[in-house]
Amino acid sequence: SKKVQLATVLSQLLDLFYRKQELYEDGHIAELLMAEFDGVYELLLEGAKHRWSGFAVVENFVEKLASKMDDLCTQIDDVRAITSAIDDTLVIMEHDNCDPVKIGTHIADIKRLVNDLAIKTTTSQVFLHRLQPRVDDILCGHLQDIVYAWLEEFESLSSDPVMIQRTDAKTAKFGLSPLRVTVRVTKDDVRLDTFPFVWRNYWYDKFNESIDWINSIPHFDTQNELSNSVQNVKTYGTSYTRLVDKLPKGLLQKIYAAIEGVVTSTMVCEDHWRTHSQQVLHQDISEKVRTLTTLAQWQDAIVELREFAQEQMNDTRPLIGLGGVVVDAKDAQTSLKARFEQVETALLDRFGKVVSSQFAESLNVMRSHRQIVENCNLHGDTSEAIDYLRQVPVMEAYVKEINALLPTFKTSEKMLFSSSSFQIGPSWLSVEAVVSEYTTLCDLMAKRKEVIDRRKDELEHFVHSKVKAVQTRVEALERKYRQSNIADSDGPAAATLQAINDFYRDASEADQELKDVQQSQKALGFEEIHSSVLDSVLSDIKGQRQAYSSVKDLYDELEKLKETPFTEMQPRNLQQALYGLQEKMSNFNPAVRHFSAYTTLDTYIKELLANHRFIQDLRSDAILDRHWISLKNQLKMSSWVISSLTIGDIWNSKPVANSKIYHSVIDTAQGQHRLQVQIDQISDFWATHPLELSLIHISEPTRLLSISYAVFCLKKKKKNTKVHKYQVTLL
Repeated sequence: SKKVQLATVLSQLLDLFYRKQELYEDGHIAELLMAEFDGVYELLLEGAKHRWSGFAVVENFVEKLASKMDDLCTQIDDVRAITSAIDDTLVIMEHDNCDPVKIGTHIADIKRLVNDLAIKTTTSQVFLHRLQPRVDDILCGHLQDIVYAWLEEFESLSSDPVMIQRTDAKTAKFGLSPLRVTVRVTKDDVRLDTFPFVWRNYWYDKFNESIDWINSIPHFDTQNELSNSVQNVKTYGTSYTRLVDKLPKGLLQKIYAAIEGVVTSTMVCEDHWRTHSQQVLHQDISEKVRTLTTLAQWQDAIVELREFAQEQMNDTRPLIGLGGVVVDAKDAQTSLKARFEQVETALLDRFGKVVSSQFAESLNVMRSHRQIVENCNLHGDTSEAIDYLRQVPVMEAYVKEINALLPTFKTSEKMLFSSSSFQIGPSWLSVEAVVSEYTTLCDLMAKRKEVIDRRKDELEHFVHSKVKAVQTRVEALERKYRQSNIADSDGPAAATLQAINDFYRDASEADQELKDVQQSQKALGFEEIHSSVLDSVLSDIKGQRQAYSSVKDLYDELEKLKETPFTEMQPRNLQQALYGLQEKMSNFNPAVRHFSAYTTLDTYIKELLANHRFIQDLRSDAILDRHWISLKNQLKMSSWVISSLTIGDIWNSKPVANSKIYHSVIDTAQGQHRLQVQIDQISDFWATHPLELSLIHISEPTRLLSISYAVFCLKKKKKNTKVHKYQVTLL
């Protein structure tokens, strides 16, 4: 019976051992307790050698096996409890919200359980190989959720007005708050107080802070071999940054794109501010007002400035939310507003001076017209009434102009008075004064018109007599001008120009008288008289006047050239001066080139240029006093003073017309000069070769010329001496 009991116990122990080893649910436990299972298995192999004959030995074996199985079951239960606790913690951590604090707590619990497992079994590294990937997957999922949550909060900054208005506002989860930058306005530029790299780095740092918690999560080290000793257990490290590489590729790109979008928007905002502000900072009032000529243009300029200022204020808000950056432009707006007010004050000040000046000018003109109307005696002298009648169209046109300007005057004054920046001085002329003067002048002119209407017949007769007198004067002037033939005058340009000016003065007076008559006819409603004769004379005289005025300066230059002493003149310079006068004439108005004043001068200069070759020869060393005397006598120029000849004396002798005389004298002088040069050369030769000469004959000793021909011979002394006979004939 003991054997039966012992066999039953042994059978149950074996069954328990196989069940513990083969159950699927405990497969990982079998791996963790492999050494313990191996110990039981070795004991079983050892027991298989026993026989029932040795009952005591078998009984001892069963007791050892029961003890081993009891220890194995206890270890299985402990390991199962630890692994189940780890699995439960992982499930909780996987389904829990992505709170870094809770994740850290769960990882700390798992770390503690792993340490306990390392104490219970020597093969815990096998478990860690399966545990680490699971932990990485869960942490990566939470990291991905956190990154998405951070991106969502970052993007929400642009749509939350509280984030723009309040400096202490933060997001709920990550505590994000927009970076605030300030717009600075300097004298010549507008810019933000920080730079793009600062904004970019700020948000990169904020994002890194949101995922920095992974560096504090314990890392299970699967590479280190675990020891059974608790003191030597190393089950975790400190780096989980590799999980960032496991995030979806496009996720981090979204983060970077969102941050860069904010940076770009901020730069665009800065450029927008700079573009709009530059127009204000660099606005030149002096350049702007230089183009304003009428009050309407001034009003438009002021309205344009105010609209521009309002547009700038609307476009440049004090706080601009760009998501991750808030641009604080309160101080900049204040500066721009002050600049606008400064520009507007300067513009209004100048506008006020223009308005005041126009008011004063209008008052003065209307008062002068009123004085004319009041002082005119329309009941007395007819000529005085006619003079007044001629001035009526001018006064009526001015009154009409003032009537059109009165609304502009009123609007201008209202615009100035409505502005708080414009200071009204004590000397300000009100538009009411202009309106009052305008009304008074209109009333006076209306009364004078009634008087004119009553004397209309008398005035008509007077005007008819004036018309006949003007016609007679014009005919006499035209006859006198045509008979003068002034256009063909060959006298001095100055005298001709004076005569033309006299005719022009008479023609202008006649033309003015004709215009006065025309104005009188127009005022009385008659057909205006016209004189084509006077128009033709005036046109011709104006052309002649312009032509002679143009050539007068050239004639003056020619007179200066004429006064140049002939001995001080350089032919080349004289020729260049004449060419210069021709060039000036080529630049004249083509309209004056057909007048005789132009053609005469042009012909004269060409003649002077033709004289150049004679002047050049006369300036040679061959021309001596006797030649000048000969030339003077042949030309019969008794007025010449040889010692003080001028260029004008030569020109007046007309060298081209008297070319035969000039050629004769010049050729003689040049021939004599060449002969004198030859004599000088012979004299120089014999001066260096002394010979005994005797003069045997001089022909024509009474010749006037300083040189005569002579025959020289050398004396013959002795036969045996080598003396040669020379005969020199000088012609």
